[in-house]
Amino acid sequence: MSRQKLVASQLPSLIMPCPVCTGRLVFKGITATRPPSEVEDHVHACERCGAQVIRTTRRATKPAKIEAA
Repeated sequence: MSRQKLVASQLPSLIMPCPVCTGRLVFKGITATRPPSEVEDHVHACERCGAQVIRTTRRATKPAKIEAA
């Protein structure tokens, strides 16, 4: 059994390819969902074909204060 060596991608980790034409997706903005929701939409659009990808994530929150017992 031969083992293949996995090679890391040569692309920077923040560049996402378009799922339609494999062009480059560019960050367009953040859209807040209806309050008091804890999620927000990150919108990316393709420079070549104009397709949009929306990624929904949780909003960043302050870490909870930990009290010693």
